[in-house]
Amino acid sequence: MAIERASRSRASSFVSDLRVACLLALGTTASCTFDAPRIEGRSCPCPSGYECIADVCARTGADGGQSDDAGVTGDAPARARSFTEITTPILNPERGFFVGADLTTLTNADFLAVERGVTLTYDLVLLEPYRETDLPTTFLDALERGLGEVRESGASVVLRFAYNESDAGADATLSRILSHIEQLRGVLSRNADVIATIEAGFIGVYGEWRESSNGNEGPPQQRAVVEALLDALEERTALVRRPELKSDMYGDPIAVGAAWSDTYAARVGHHNECFLGSEDDLGTFAGAVDRWRDYMESESPFVPVGGSMCLLSARTNCTTALSELGLFHYTFLSDDYNTAVLDALEAEGCMGEIQSRLGYRFVLDAAEIPDAIRPGGSFRLRAQFQNRGFAAPINRREVWLVIDGPGVRHEVELPGTDVRRFVPGQTHMLDARIGLPASIAPGTYRVALWVPSRSETVRDRAEYAIRFANEETWDLGLNVLGEIEVQENAEGESDPAATELRVLF
Repeated sequence: MAIERASRSRASSFVSDLRVACLLALGTTASCTFDAPRIEGRSCPCPSGYECIADVCARTGADGGQSDDAGVTGDAPARARSFTEITTPILNPERGFFVGADLTTLTNADFLAVERGVTLTYDLVLLEPYRETDLPTTFLDALERGLGEVRESGASVVLRFAYNESDAGADATLSRILSHIEQLRGVLSRNADVIATIEAGFIGVYGEWRESSNGNEGPPQQRAVVEALLDALEERTALVRRPELKSDMYGDPIAVGAAWSDTYAARVGHHNECFLGSEDDLGTFAGAVDRWRDYMESESPFVPVGGSMCLLSARTNCTTALSELGLFHYTFLSDDYNTAVLDALEAEGCMGEIQSRLGYRFVLDAAEIPDAIRPGGSFRLRAQFQNRGFAAPINRREVWLVIDGPGVRHEVELPGTDVRRFVPGQTHMLDARIGLPASIAPGTYRVALWVPSRSETVRDRAEYAIRFANEETWDLGLNVLGEIEVQENAEGESDPAATELRVLF
């Protein structure tokens, strides 16, 4: 099959919280006309023809020119399609419960996604034999093989490196830690495609940044470690054990204006190793519970949060669990530890909801696409969806529009669709005017949303694409909105010079 991946054209698509009430009330055979989305006055970022003033969009220039809100007479007429939500948990990359594995000895990771029904694994990689020596090539090779097995299985991993797994364990000197991270840089960089995130590790007992035997607990040493890891992992993130640790290194919590940037502070999240374990989650919020809870809550929409549940407490109940998983925007939890806590939540009846909502859960409400269109024709694509998970995706990826049919597949990125911005609790809208290539042959084509990994190594694998939680839409990595007929005599105008699938605005 020929695949044509178009470059972005002019202007931008955008995401809004537009409610399209008529779509939700109509069946799949009905049609309705969308009101044009109002851009002026909505929150930034803004599409072409508008500028951001005081965090809201204003029309550029005195007369504003032609508004992007306006419809285009020559577009093919569109029809509303509605969708039904799947009510059970579904697998999706880089979210959910994780299972533990030893990557340096793992030979087959198929059980991760198949037998255990998860897409995340976790490895506390022990460096105890190497506190005073370089990492041997045999160790680095074994780690690389293990990460390759994770990729082969279609899973991703959360990593932590530590020099011990004991309350009395020793760590290494800062110079040795930084030397080891430099040795690991190649392995981490080559396998970043399957590393969902990394816990900062290395320092202190269990790599949890406490009780360092080498005086590594100060902010300068800790920043050196976390920033070395972030440099090795490029676009990925690192997590610290307590919000106080991040505050000591970077000050105030990340706010929306700095979110999703390339700064170190914007790439540091949180792992809570005793969720629901006590009033301060066994030290996670120690010292000033309200202050550190507020800190983590404030920035949790913008950075990854995950962890495990270490013991039963008065807080171990479904009401508290569901409330705080949403409040702190949890993406992952351990499926291995602590089983007593997991069993208690299972007995109370909320584990199914937790499985469904950990991380993101995108649900299509409605979409509008044409039934028929000319070769070289154009149409207005709109797709309304919600994120009913606890969090947004933790790693950047964009939404692509795919039109595929007999022997050919056309793809174009919808600009402005970084999925990390699709936060829970809001209705989101994809809105773009799409032009077909004039060379597209008449026939039946599927129109689909594709949300692949940005990493070329796994980009075309369905296991690494985001699936919307809707019935009868998922097919080999695509979320199918419906079919269109390309016909020479369809309504609408045509551009005979169009050479590719493209976004017109």
